[in-house]
Amino acid sequence: MKRGFCGASLGLLAGAGLALCLYTPAFAQSTGGPSTLASEAPQAAARDPGAVADLPPATPPGAAAEPMALDVGENDQLRRWYASADYLLWRFKDSPLPVPLLTTTSNPNSTPAAAFNDPNTTVLIGNENLDGGLHQGARFTLGCWIDDRGQIGLEGDYFFLANKTTVRSAASDGQPDAPILAVPFFDEDAGAENTFVVASPGSFAGAATLTLTSKLQGAEVEGAVQAFDAKNLHVEVLAGGRFVELTENLSYATSSTGLADPNTDLILNTVDQFGVRNDFLGWQVGTRADARWGDFEVGASAKLALGEMHQVANLNGYAVTNFFNAPAGGPFTGVPTQIVPGSGTFVQPSNQGRFSRDIIAVAPEVGVTLGYRLAYGLRVFAGYDFLYLSDVLRPGDQIDRGINFSQTVQSAIAGNAAAAGTRPAATFVDSDFWAQGLRLGLEWRY
Repeated sequence: MKRGFCGASLGLLAGAGLALCLYTPAFAQSTGGPSTLASEAPQAAARDPGAVADLPPATPPGAAAEPMALDVGENDQLRRWYASADYLLWRFKDSPLPVPLLTTTSNPNSTPAAAFNDPNTTVLIGNENLDGGLHQGARFTLGCWIDDRGQIGLEGDYFFLANKTTVRSAASDGQPDAPILAVPFFDEDAGAENTFVVASPGSFAGAATLTLTSKLQGAEVEGAVQAFDAKNLHVEVLAGGRFVELTENLSYATSSTGLADPNTDLILNTVDQFGVRNDFLGWQVGTRADARWGDFEVGASAKLALGEMHQVANLNGYAVTNFFNAPAGGPFTGVPTQIVPGSGTFVQPSNQGRFSRDIIAVAPEVGVTLGYRLAYGLRVFAGYDFLYLSDVLRPGDQIDRGINFSQTVQSAIAGNAAAAGTRPAATFVDSDFWAQGLRLGLEWRY
């Protein structure tokens, strides 16, 4: 519709220019145009008194010609460049966390304490999807029509959803009536469920904290070709490229401090870090349509991108303890701590490091908007968008709860000889992802 108005306006201007050319004296003398006809008209009237000269009325001397009226809508359509800025309020698909990370038990005499398969055990952290809440961000768009009829255009945009952090935690002060806290795992050496005790009444005070941070951003560059243009409906076909990046980091930390002899002031803290990045790059096709009624406009778009997903997982773990700096059996009071790399809980030497791979993925997106024209070239709009990614790494899926206990720092503190293990392992489990939400923006055409 907008491009048709542009064409109509240009046609009117061209026609006016042609009319001016037709009425120039040079053209009249060479072709017998309007000036010649005007000089012959009185003679024709004299020969035929009944004849009426078909001439336009003369403009009175000193009077100005009436200017041609230009419709406001047409004036708006003549603008070739456009730019917009949107505020985004989106929600991500919940982050999967299928592994139980912290448990407690109603039976203090259970062995192992708060084991995952014990009916008296309750999961405090993990074994569920994490709701990351609402993410705020922005989208910026710049485009232009590269031909005079507004039928071929070029457009680019960039959007981001800023970092959003979700935290889950639990703690126990280790007093006689305090709860037991434990990290359950499957002991590959024993072939059975086991736990790392974080807090125990009368023995250890402890806590565990899970932190998840997520960020999404992307960009598009595409061409637009007018496919249909009518009075109240305009349709375009789109083709170009799309980039999307999803970055998430999950950190799981535990801390334990001995309260009674022989472990008074014994410190054992562990940190696991699971960082993932998903970079999608592909070709995209799509369509969008705009329908207008007066100053109101309704738009809809649908796009499909096919390309490569580059998946990266960074796994890091370490322990902080004063056990190895103290004399055998303690005491531990005042003993400095040291960092033991590769000795987290779910990140051990067997899976620590950087891992990557490339797979084929799809990234469709749909959106609808409702807009209102405030003034010449200025429009406010609100809408809804849905973006999907077929194959991404989520950090919780990369946790392997199978552990060779003999390679852990807890095993060394218990006095066991260290041994290499193969579990936990790098899992490379992927899943689908979506982000959806509202947008509120302002567009300027010039």
